[in-house]
Amino acid sequence: MENGGEEFGGSSFFVVGPCRDSLDTETYQLTPEVPKDGRQILRLLEGTNSAFAPTQVAQSNAVESPIPGLGDAEGTPIPTLRRPEALDDSSRVSMTGLKGSTYQRAFQIIAFWQACVVTSLIVTLLSEPFENNLEIALYSLAWVEWPIMLFYVVPIFLRRFTVRNSIEKKKDMKTIRRVSLKTKEGLLKDYVRLFQIFTMAQRAKNAGEPWAVAGHVDWSSEKAKEKWEKGANMFREIPQADKLDIWKIYAAWDVNNDETVCANEISQTLDTLWVSADTGPSVETANSVIRLVDFDNTGTLSWRKFKALVMLATKDRPRDQVLADLNYFFEMLDVDGDGEITIFELSEWSKRGPIGMEIDEFATLLYQHFDKAKPSVTKEEFVEWVEAF
Repeated sequence: MENGGEEFGGSSFFVVGPCRDSLDTETYQLTPEVPKDGRQILRLLEGTNSAFAPTQVAQSNAVESPIPGLGDAEGTPIPTLRRPEALDDSSRVSMTGLKGSTYQRAFQIIAFWQACVVTSLIVTLLSEPFENNLEIALYSLAWVEWPIMLFYVVPIFLRRFTVRNSIEKKKDMKTIRRVSLKTKEGLLKDYVRLFQIFTMAQRAKNAGEPWAVAGHVDWSSEKAKEKWEKGANMFREIPQADKLDIWKIYAAWDVNNDETVCANEISQTLDTLWVSADTGPSVETANSVIRLVDFDNTGTLSWRKFKALVMLATKDRPRDQVLADLNYFFEMLDVDGDGEITIFELSEWSKRGPIGMEIDEFATLLYQHFDKAKPSVTKEEFVEWVEAF
């Protein structure tokens, strides 16, 4: 067993080296080419995050927008990802030919050899005394190889092997689609929350409630504080996941990241909720919802006020009000007024904003809820489906 550890250690490097180089080459060949201009990469990712909604609205108004634009990049065609060279039939680039199972076997061999290295080093220390400094040096170097392999080389190998297997033909499309659909379902849930806020304001205005009327003598900062405290207490009772969802909505509204949201920002952002601008939220309505919790008379929404506002509009509300909101939502989406909403109408509405769901995605969501194909839903079915969010 003399010098066995040194031989095994060297063999491990000889196996890992070619595998690592092969993985590098294949990963590069399988990776789609992205734009070299960083601004075009930002445009490529447009709409993939819920926080993009207010950004899109703000950038549409170059005068008032607090967000810097992308310069001349905005006037060019929307960039797309090119097909990887290795998967392009017209390309002369060829893969190394190694299969995933080959890399897995190579890793098993490396792990086995590493076990042999450690074992041989221990046996050598116990059975073969060192005769000179050279043997001590070689023995020490053999031990140095072990942590290098364990904490540096092997993690790199695993990371690159994982990346290689996740690209193009190796990616799990079912998982990607499921995660994407779950994310968009969350966006729909957020939009329902926002819709309830503004229908609450419209209902209060029609009923002549003091907080919904600008300058009403019966509304004061003390009453606003009572409402704020009530909403804040309700917010503490909801699950952490819902708290995070509500925070994401506020972060999306706070376009310029100054921790305040004004009426103009609210009105502009929520224009995407409505099919017609004639029925959309006005600045007056936005001011009303702010006034409900504006205990410090700033005329803006802070995070503390916003979370209370959402709770007042969505939690523990009378059943008849909830149904009235959802029925109004249905009527707004039912463009042709035939008493049913088709997946085509839902998709057309969603593409007005950052959700951008395709027809088949709405069909999948409806199928998951009703356990059968539903190209359209009635008012009762729509209410049942939305409430399931």
